[in-house]
Amino acid sequence: MTRWWPALRAAPGDDPALARARRQVAAMVAGAVLLGVLLASAVTWVAVVRSRDVAADRALASAAAHADDAQDPPPDVWLFIREPSGELKSTPGAPAGLPLTTVMDRVGPGHPDQREVSIGGTELLVRTVSREGAVVQAVEDLSGREAERHRLAGALLLALVVGVGLALVAGTALARWATRPLADALTRQRRFVADASHELRTPLSRLAMRAELLTRELASGPAGPREDAEQLLGDARTMAEVLNDLLLSAQLRAHPGGGVDIDVAALVQDVVAADEMRAERGGIALSAATGAGAAAPAVVHGSPPALRRAVSALVDNALAHTPSGGSVRVQVSAAHDHVVVEVSDTGEGLDPERIEELMQPFSRGHDDRRRFGLGLALVREVLEAHGGTLSARGAPGVGATWTVRLPASHRGRHTAGSPPGR
Repeated sequence: MTRWWPALRAAPGDDPALARARRQVAAMVAGAVLLGVLLASAVTWVAVVRSRDVAADRALASAAAHADDAQDPPPDVWLFIREPSGELKSTPGAPAGLPLTTVMDRVGPGHPDQREVSIGGTELLVRTVSREGAVVQAVEDLSGREAERHRLAGALLLALVVGVGLALVAGTALARWATRPLADALTRQRRFVADASHELRTPLSRLAMRAELLTRELASGPAGPREDAEQLLGDARTMAEVLNDLLLSAQLRAHPGGGVDIDVAALVQDVVAADEMRAERGGIALSAATGAGAAAPAVVHGSPPALRRAVSALVDNALAHTPSGGSVRVQVSAAHDHVVVEVSDTGEGLDPERIEELMQPFSRGHDDRRRFGLGLALVREVLEAHGGTLSARGAPGVGATWTVRLPASHRGRHTAGSPPGR
């Protein structure tokens, strides 16, 4: 079982959602097959055990009703025949304590007696009948039935194990077959996004450059055209950021697993330093707690530009949702296996029930005043490509905390002081 489940995990370049879908399909198929095997096993157990018990009871009753010779009983059965003269005939080798003479004394014609008794630790089924003046007592050793039940239970358990194995194999195959069209569609979509981003980057860069030149030329001109030019330049830069995000997302899926060791503390310090002026203009206190001198360096393995973009997007999101007088704090901590980055703000907060929705592309906040764009969706995609996770907590009006959790790189512990790549 330890081999098939990793086969359903996200392969290089695969989408984590596809891996989750495969696991769910495989689990449902395996669960359905397992339930069917369990039901079939239960029905088989009841039917076989009951039929064998009924057949054994009939054989014992037949032996008691028709046996004339105690010397030749059925298997696992001892016979005791007390003739009208009082002579007792018994099967050789019968256990001590048999027959049950008190039962033979009480039984009457037309009223057979059947009971289970234990003699010397052996479970016995005793049937006593009176016929034509003679009394016959047939005793069966129930250990034979118990042994048959154990053999049946073993066979059913083996069938259950084989059924579970086949169910897992079938579930895995079915999951991959069911999600293959979706995987192909996602691959084509990402290829299109990457190609379109490359094609649009050059004309958009030219547009931004011309808008910047126009803004400079109109710097001393009328306010109206100058403001329009500045707005055009801002829109061009925003479009460029969206294209860069799309291209980064496509590159992460096309080339997963690459990268270098990154000092996350240094990366966070650089991001905070780059946003300090913006925070000051907005009257927001921006700070970083990078755990200098910590026993475990905050080192991860990955793409420095991608992780820088992810942390920058979280800081940008916090600054955008924090009013003047508030604060944004970025804290870095490291354990043996993980590096954690927390971006906390005292802003407008968020609805905990909409956290997953907020991480979808182009979602809106709880008040619909600000779009999140590709930011949080790209952050999560970047982190998942690095084996990490993104989570959040908070409430409306009390701020929010976004938590990044990344697997630590043990290879980079010796070079933890090196600055992150740009």
